[in-house]
Amino acid sequence: MRKMSRYFRLAVGSGLTFALWSVATPVHAQSEDALQPPEQFQEVLVDSFAQSDPGAAAIVLREGKVIFRQAVGSADIELGVRLEPEHVFRIASLTKQFTAAAIMLLQERGELSVEDDILRFLPEYPTHGHTIRIKDLMSHTSGIFNYTNAPGFFESTASQETSVEQMIESFKSRPMDFAPETGLNYSNSGYVLLGAIIEQVSGQSYAEFMEENILRPLSLDHTRLGDRSLTKGRVAGYEALPSGDYINARPIDMTQAYAAGALLSTVDDLAKWNAALTNGELISEQSYREMTTPFVLKNGESVPFGYGFRIETLRGKKAIHHSGSINGFSAHMVWLPEEEVYVAVLKNSIGGDPTPMTIAFKLAGLAIGDPFPDFQRSPVGRGTLDRFAGRYCSAPNRQYTLTPDETGGLNLTQGNNELLFEPAGGMRFFRPQSLTYIELKAATSGSADGFELYLNGADQPISTSRC
Repeated sequence: MRKMSRYFRLAVGSGLTFALWSVATPVHAQSEDALQPPEQFQEVLVDSFAQSDPGAAAIVLREGKVIFRQAVGSADIELGVRLEPEHVFRIASLTKQFTAAAIMLLQERGELSVEDDILRFLPEYPTHGHTIRIKDLMSHTSGIFNYTNAPGFFESTASQETSVEQMIESFKSRPMDFAPETGLNYSNSGYVLLGAIIEQVSGQSYAEFMEENILRPLSLDHTRLGDRSLTKGRVAGYEALPSGDYINARPIDMTQAYAAGALLSTVDDLAKWNAALTNGELISEQSYREMTTPFVLKNGESVPFGYGFRIETLRGKKAIHHSGSINGFSAHMVWLPEEEVYVAVLKNSIGGDPTPMTIAFKLAGLAIGDPFPDFQRSPVGRGTLDRFAGRYCSAPNRQYTLTPDETGGLNLTQGNNELLFEPAGGMRFFRPQSLTYIELKAATSGSADGFELYLNGADQPISTSRC
């Protein structure tokens, strides 16, 4: 029997990351009468973006039918061009599901196996005495250092044109983070190696293989590998500042993103892509099931990644999803197979709330008739805040501090990261423009014995107690 993972991780939009321990999943009730009308979906976007700022395009499908498709915000702030749903965005790490599907396609053709040692195709790669399999690269369990974590990568290296060989050279001699299949660490390097394997096996460039075997056969006419060539309908990308203003995004050469994050696409093409994956048009049902099954480590624990996807729950339902973030752009897709609901959100900025994940999860909740709570600020007295202040601990060995804020909220601190939570009345405090909130556990003294932290709409909270 497979054990549930203790490696489940979710990130708040500001960059604060916690480890979440798996617990029982609650049941969320729904009914056909609860399914939301289109104006409810529209409110999610309109409330999230000003028309004069960068915005987002979104699409929602239920049982294969589009029930919502809209864009809000500016495609180009300086030229005053409105965003449209058909506009082209960088999709960043949503590229990984395309790369993983390409590997599965090659496996079905008998040209490789996900069980293969990568040395079969990359014989010069230093594996430091370990056996690293193709499936380890796809599931982020290889232990290979993530090259985008190298100091100065986004500040300088990212803007330089590179080759696949040069990229591999930049990380191959780095120490392993852990032995393969003994841990989880998100690694773009693994997907660079997957791109190199696709090239080695096919005798084509990654771009050529994707175009001839996936994009053209599926008529994904607005999806391609990003480069410096002109692309009709491509939007400008921006970076949000803490002040709320925007600046043009730092430059990045898409050769640096490669098979880990270089694709451009639209919400329409992403919906078409998901349909092709789930209906057997590209790969078999067995291959797709393999892609969307949590990977099992050597110790029997499962991690929340398959091949190119995260596999978790949303409102008590199985959720196959993934985020993407790259200079100027961010993205999220989620597929709820039990409900046949698909959502894709593409945003032409990075930084700032709400994140595409928040928007996508809100839209998915509406689509299944189980919307997320809409918290509103409800002030509480300073005495109440003081009673909640203190140090709290959760397993494994994580400490959090709650301190009153001068604005009437609570600051949650973990390490060097700090988030402000607004009072929602009673024992709940929430993060504006997100699905993250905390619920304090009352003590007889009127203070709190602990709190539960719900990150990004997670069904399972992080439970803490005073320490």
